[in-house]
Amino acid sequence: MIIGVIGAEDSCIKIKKCLQEVEPQLIIKLYILERTEKLLEVMNECDRNCDVFIFTGFEVCELVKKEFDLGKPYSTVKRGSFSLIKALWEVKDLGKDFDKFSIDTIEEQEVIDTLKELKIDRNRVYMRTDTNISIEEYANWHISLYKNKKIDIIFTGIDDVYNYLKKLGYPVFSIEATVPSIKNSYNYIKHRYKLNRAKNSQLALEILRFTKKKKETEQYYSDMMKLSEIELKIIEYIKEINGSIFRFGSREYVIFLNKGVAESDKNYRVLFDLKKYTESVGFILYAGIGIGYTAYQAESNAYNSLKKSEESKGNDIYLIDEKENLKGPLKSEKELHYSLISKDEKILEICKKTKVRFEYIARIISINNIKQNKIYDSRELADYLNMSERSASRIINKLVDGGYARVYDKKSDNCVGRPRILFEMKF
Repeated sequence: MIIGVIGAEDSCIKIKKCLQEVEPQLIIKLYILERTEKLLEVMNECDRNCDVFIFTGFEVCELVKKEFDLGKPYSTVKRGSFSLIKALWEVKDLGKDFDKFSIDTIEEQEVIDTLKELKIDRNRVYMRTDTNISIEEYANWHISLYKNKKIDIIFTGIDDVYNYLKKLGYPVFSIEATVPSIKNSYNYIKHRYKLNRAKNSQLALEILRFTKKKKETEQYYSDMMKLSEIELKIIEYIKEINGSIFRFGSREYVIFLNKGVAESDKNYRVLFDLKKYTESVGFILYAGIGIGYTAYQAESNAYNSLKKSEESKGNDIYLIDEKENLKGPLKSEKELHYSLISKDEKILEICKKTKVRFEYIARIISINNIKQNKIYDSRELADYLNMSERSASRIINKLVDGGYARVYDKKSDNCVGRPRILFEMKF
C-alpha cells in the first residue's frame, strides 16, 4: 500500500515521520499543497502513484473534494482534545496570560468537554468548525474577534491561517496533529484499503441486450449500421470501466468487471449514457448487473437482474449482489434494497398465511422505509411493484384477508368518479 500525504509541508513531514515509526516498511509519498492553482496537478500525480490518501487537515480535504473526484480511500488527520491541551500547554510554558481565545477545526462538543475538564469558562471561548467556508474567512473571523477585543489569543489547526496570522503579528498558536490522531487516521485508511481490495477481488458481470423499438423489416441494413454504432459505444464503455466483453449473437453482450467498478457511480453514469444513446437510435437497452463469489453466481444474478430490466420494458436497470440482495431501479427515486432469499422469519410467516410471494413482501417493507409511511392505494402499489393495478389489488386483498393490511381511508380525486381506497400495511 502506497500512501500519499497531502497538505502543508510541516504537517506532511510530521505525519510521515510518525507513520514510519509505526511501520518502518511503509511507502509514503508527500504532496505539498500550498497553492490552490496547483491542486489538480498535485492530485493527478498523487492519484497515479498512490493507493490511498491522507490529508493533513479537514480544510485541505474539503478544498480537494470541490475540484477532484476522490475515487480511492482517504482519511483526514483530525485535531481533537489532545491537540487542544498540547496547544494550551505551549502557551502556559511560554508564561503568556490570556483571558479569552478563539479556536477552529476541533469539533465543538470536544472543545466543550476539554474546557470542562480544564475548568475553563466556555463563555470566554469562541469556536468555529464550518467545513464549507474558505481559509480567508477563517482568518478574517479570528482577526475580527481580536480587533474587537473579544479574544487575547488565537488557536488554529489550519496551517495557512497560522502562517498568515503569524506573519501579520497576531498572537496565534498552532493546533497540531498529535501522534494518536495520526495513528487513528492511518488505522482507518488501512482498514478501508483492505475492504476495497476484498471488494474489488469479487467478480461482477453485466449483461446487455438490445431490441428494436419498432419491428420494421424494411430497415434491415439501416439497423445493422445502427447496431455497429452501438457496438462502438459499448467498446468505449468497456474502456471507461476497464472491463472485458464477449458477444452472444447479434444483440447480446456479456461484460466482465470487478465488484468495486460495477457498484460505482461512475459505472452507473456511463451505463445510463449508453442506454440513452441506444434509445436515440431507435433501440431499447435491457441491462442486468450480477455480483458473485463465483462466475456461476455472478452470471445467474446478472440474468435475474436482466429479467427485471425486461419486465420494466427497458426503463430500469437492476443489480443483484453476492448475498442475493437486489438493488434497483438504479439511480431512481424509487430505488429499493431488499433480500431475495427467504430467511426473514417475519416475512416467511406473512407469505405462508397470505400466499403472497416473498419478494413482494420484501419490496413492500423496503418501500415502507423509503416512504416513511405504510399507506397505499392499489395504483400506487402497482407503480412501486411494477405490475398492473389488478395484480396489486389481488396482493392487497390477500394481505387484508390475512390480517396484514386494513382499509385506512377513502379518497376522491376532485370529487369525480369512484373514491380510491387507501390501505395501511401492518408490517
